[in-house]
Amino acid sequence: PQVAGTRFEVLKVLYKNETDEYEREDERNASRCFYNSNGRSKSRNYDDDAFMPESFEKLVTIVIYEFEEFENNLFETVGSILQFFPSIKVLIVHHGNPYPPLRFKSPNVKLVNTDGSIITPYQTLLAEKYISTQFVLIVPDGLILDDRYKFFSLFWTLQNGQKIAKEVQISAITDDYFGKEDCLSILPNVREWTISFSKDKAIISGDYLLCDAAIESVAMLLKREVLFNFTVPLARPYPIGIYIQAAVRRMKIVINKKIAFTKSKSLFNDLHKRQKHEKIFEERRKAMFWRFKVKKIVSADGEVEWLGCSKFTSRCFGTVIDDTPSYLYDGLWTPPCCLSNIFRSRALRETAVYVFNILNQFKIRYWLEGGSLLGAARNGQIIPWDYDVDIGIHQEDIVKVSSKKFDTLNALHTGKEVSITDKQLYVWEKAREGKFYRVQFSQQNHMHVDLFPFYEKNGMMTKDTWFSTHKQDVAFPVHFIRPLDTIWFLGMKVSAPNNYAKFLELKFGEGVIENPQYPNPK
Repeated sequence: PQVAGTRFEVLKVLYKNETDEYEREDERNASRCFYNSNGRSKSRNYDDDAFMPESFEKLVTIVIYEFEEFENNLFETVGSILQFFPSIKVLIVHHGNPYPPLRFKSPNVKLVNTDGSIITPYQTLLAEKYISTQFVLIVPDGLILDDRYKFFSLFWTLQNGQKIAKEVQISAITDDYFGKEDCLSILPNVREWTISFSKDKAIISGDYLLCDAAIESVAMLLKREVLFNFTVPLARPYPIGIYIQAAVRRMKIVINKKIAFTKSKSLFNDLHKRQKHEKIFEERRKAMFWRFKVKKIVSADGEVEWLGCSKFTSRCFGTVIDDTPSYLYDGLWTPPCCLSNIFRSRALRETAVYVFNILNQFKIRYWLEGGSLLGAARNGQIIPWDYDVDIGIHQEDIVKVSSKKFDTLNALHTGKEVSITDKQLYVWEKAREGKFYRVQFSQQNHMHVDLFPFYEKNGMMTKDTWFSTHKQDVAFPVHFIRPLDTIWFLGMKVSAPNNYAKFLELKFGEGVIENPQYPNPK
């Protein structure tokens, strides 16, 4: 047994050495096929029997879905692939039937319309129905394949990338020679509706770069199960839709920096078509971010782009029921464009500051209430999952102030008006839910501040409307607001109850400032 065991170990070593040599020879063949003496790409003819393109055809389905129907290079791209892999399945996926029509001679090229008519069976609209291979190779419009080994290399690149990092699930080749400066890192913060891009974080290992995204146009190879585990497998625009979904799942992309595919002629040289393409691309990009619930995009150079939450867009969520906005059920916090102090993207913050200034100007006594006071006590900001700002006011001041050229609240209080839009387009209205007032960012955007009128009764401050879903909605001793104190909130000093820590413990319970309770509606 000992001798037999020794022989077995020797055979294992010999087999491993032989296998390693085969792998090294494959890599040498690949290297020879891609480079000449100057390190530039070149093409060579190869013996089909030696390199077995049939195996590749059985493993891979080609998918092309990012193109414009009014101008494209699909015939050149598909033709260049079929000359090396005549039996490979190619799917052209489009939302609707392209016009003018696309007609390919090869029976292996199939057009998949994901937006059929009312008589179209649902299953025929699904691209995954037509993909039975283990791998999918997504190809950009305009790729020209001049050497089959460029596609073969994607397998070796994926295998070697997974040896470098287990997070690698996608391999790619670009349309130009690739360097670290072409790599992007993506930091998604799903809970805060934010995507951030950065540079200089690529992992380099020999000829391979591990990235979250590439600046260049790419063809990517990934397993079918990986692709269809994405929320939107064929998200447009490509490839950014794939990059973001992979980053959310903590996947990496590996790129061989010395291999590049050839591009066909440039598109959209005509000014009208270029403008049309740019318009459609931007519409798709914004639709993609809306689908992914992204409101804040931080570019690699630090510029911030906001989507939504302006004076003229509706807010990101509907009517709040049981004090729980719908986004909390999705594990999200209040959209950052509602809370940020960035110009043009601060609906709730801007509305609150505006109301504070009005109250201060006309000497209406007020104080922060509820969760708004809690956020101020913690860090001077709105709680990340809150959706409004709550302010208590003295009811008797509403009547007093009407003689000081600000009769908005009194008009609402007496029923003379039910809604008033002021010169700055803020909407003041009497709330439908009870006897209090609401100030909305605009007619379109309903991010708002609530003003609750309190009055004194038997040494307690009380009001006429109470909410059973707000456990903090209780009367309190009048000494908390005699005198009023101040606290920093949203970058300014605002009125608050004196001894606000005790006030909050009365409302919420002991230790509420130091021990945040994160929302968990489920």
